[in-house]
Amino acid sequence: MTTATPPPSNPADNIPTLIDASVQALLNNANRLGLTWNMAIATITMGTNPQSVRGLIDGDSAPILMKSMIGEIAANTRVYVIQVPPGNNYVAGLVVDPGPNLWLDYTPTTANITPGTGATTVAQYRLEDDTVDYTIQFTLGTGGSLGSDPRWGLPIQADSTWTALTHTHVQFTDASAGAIYIALGRASSTQLIVRSIASAIGLTALVTATVPFTWTVSDQVLVVGRYRADLPIVYLF
Repeated sequence: MTTATPPPSNPADNIPTLIDASVQALLNNANRLGLTWNMAIATITMGTNPQSVRGLIDGDSAPILMKSMIGEIAANTRVYVIQVPPGNNYVAGLVVDPGPNLWLDYTPTTANITPGTGATTVAQYRLEDDTVDYTIQFTLGTGGSLGSDPRWGLPIQADSTWTALTHTHVQFTDASAGAIYIALGRASSTQLIVRSIASAIGLTALVTATVPFTWTVSDQVLVVGRYRADLPIVYLF
C-alpha cells in the first residue's frame, strides 16, 4: 500500500488566534508566492524602541535585532516573530493564553527612581482583546528614594488617543509611620505617571523625595491599572 507524502506544512497554519488575522493572511500570501517566511517564538530582552527591540529566539544562544509591529514591548515578554530572509525579524504578536485570567510577569523600566540596595519590583499584566490590566509592587531598598516625578514603564504601549481616560489606582505606604496614602496615576504612551493627593483640598501634587512623605527603605508603591493598548492593524496591498 502506497502512502501519499503530505504537502509541506504552512507555518501560518499554527498561528494562535490572538495574532491579528491580517498577519496570518500575510504569511498565507507569502507561502502561496513561494517566499520562505517563517514564524518563531522569542523572548524580548530589550524593548524600549519598537524599531530596534532585541529578542532571543527559542533555541538560539544570543539575542538578535527585531522590529516591533505592536509598539513598545517590555523585557521578558514572549512574542511571535515573522522571520523574513535574509535577516529581517518582525514581532507580530504576544504569546499569551486566550484565557482572560492569565497574568504574565514583566520588568518595568523606571525614571527618576533610585531603587537602593535590596529593592524589589513585582509586576504583572494580562491582555484581553486590546485591554491591558497591570499591577506593580515596588519596595524601596536601603539608600533608595523617589526623585521628582517618578515613572514606571507600561508592559505594552498604550493607545495615545485614550490615555486621558486610563484608570489607575496608586497606593503609597510610609513603612516607618505605618501610614497609607491614596494616589492617582495615568498613562502616557509608554509610562505610568503617578501623582499624590493633597488631602486638604483634593488636588494632585507632584511626587518628590519628600512628597507626600520622605521616602526611605521599605516604603512601597502599589499600582493597579487598566488602559487600552496600541495594537496597530497591518494593511495588506
